[in-house]
Amino acid sequence: MGRGSFVSEEFKTVWAEPLTQFCQRVFEKMGIPPGDAATTAEVLVLADLRGIDSHGLPGCGAIIPA
Repeated sequence: MGRGSFVSEEFKTVWAEPLTQFCQRVFEKMGIPPGDAATTAEVLVLADLRGIDSHGLPGCGAIIPA
């Protein structure tokens, strides 16, 4: 994006469903049971969609080990 753009290059728009599925797969790879992984992913994405960033995907750093 050009210098005059008001949209930061570090932000990307993604569809909720593929993002939820991706997060679920990440949680499952961590050993979380599929049902719990699906619920957790859905709650985090829905929080982001509602604008509650403190309870959305940015909080995954506390869940996913480095």
